[in-house]
Amino acid sequence: MENNTNPYGQGGYSPNPQAKSRFIFAILTFVLGAWGLNWLYLGHVEIAKNKFILMIIGLLLILACGIGTIMIAVLQIIALVDVFKVLSGTINEDAHGIPFKD
Repeated sequence: MENNTNPYGQGGYSPNPQAKSRFIFAILTFVLGAWGLNWLYLGHVEIAKNKFILMIIGLLLILACGIGTIMIAVLQIIALVDVFKVLSGTINEDAHGIPFKD
């Protein structure tokens, strides 16, 4: 009788079916990172909610008096930093500690 210790099937390595894609997260971060919606993909609801609220406040401040542009620019810079962090491997797991599949 064969002792199979691989919980995902027989034979070779098979990644965790719940693992998120590093590529998809990088694309979401590049496109929607300033809004914080990329963090929903990884399950970080609080981070996503806070960044979304900051973006809405920034947009309202632009409409009211024009100073929200700085806030939105900072959120976009943070999103670009997050893109570099995910591509370099600094961000490498989701909210549940499951590593990215590459």
